Amino acid sequence: MGDSGPLPFCPQSGTLPDTTSIGTNFPAFDQAGNRWALFGASGEYGSNVLVNDSIPLRFTMDNIAFYFEDGVEYSSCDCMQIAVKNP
Repeated sequence: MGDSGPLPFCPQSGTLPDTTSIGTNFPAFDQAGNRWALFGASGEYGSNVLVNDSIPLRFTMDNIAFYFEDGVEYSSCDCMQIAVKNP
């Protein structure tokens, strides 16, 4: 999972929403082209919600449906990352 790289967040307009959705594309692909099921926390417990200049991102990343065909080891992660706005 070290090659999975950063999660893309591309707003459709010039303004950022107060919440972000994770897992809207199925499957999600990492930089190596491997497939993942990606599920977000949908704003509960303050996750995936803009707070001042940061968004605490909580998501589950799992490849159980794809690891055999992709020829990689099975991996699952209940992940949290903090996205911080650049000045």
